Amino acid sequence: VSSQLDPIVTAIEEEGSAVFGPVLRGIKDDMTEVAQLLRKYEPGEFCQGIQQDVIARIAELRETLDEERARRNQQQGGQPPPEGQQGRPKIVAPVAELRALRRMQERVTSHLERLQNEGLPDDPSDLTPLQRARLERLAHEQGTIRSMWRDFAKTVGLGEEVFDESAPDGTAPHGGEGGGPDEGRHEDTEEEGR
Repeated sequence: VSSQLDPIVTAIEEEGSAVFGPVLRGIKDDMTEVAQLLRKYEPGEFCQGIQQDVIARIAELRETLDEERARRNQQQGGQPPPEGQQGRPKIVAPVAELRALRRMQERVTSHLERLQNEGLPDDPSDLTPLQRARLERLAHEQGTIRSMWRDFAKTVGLGEEVFDESAPDGTAPHGGEGGGPDEGRHEDTEEEGR
């Protein structure tokens, strides 16, 4: 099944999609990983978690594309594009990519909250192999989201310096100094868990 994604992934990557291309590539890779686990007779929680994640990401992408199609139809009022516009519109508009990024971040946050509610040990050496694998997967996904944000920002004309500047409200990037609303939040969360 994952090989059937190849033409779609290629078409979206060729148009320069900063979000949908990498997400579809990740889905394809995850489907391959699930197939390998199943071939090794390892259909446990980790494998099932990957399968559920694939289904959730496909549903997110579909929902985002459906919203974008509805937005385009409403914007055009059912009319064909004006004569001055050349070529087909992009498969994935920037606003759809932005929505997809938001949904991805919400999913990672939700998975982290669920993992924390299941009871993570205070000492990382006490993590079960499943907990460690799930955390590693979420860390990788968070890094992917960050990379996609940077690539998306470039496609809409924002430079790298945007990621290193303080926000208008005085918060510093990456949780540094600046007195922002998230400062000290991690420590509060740790205290609550004790």
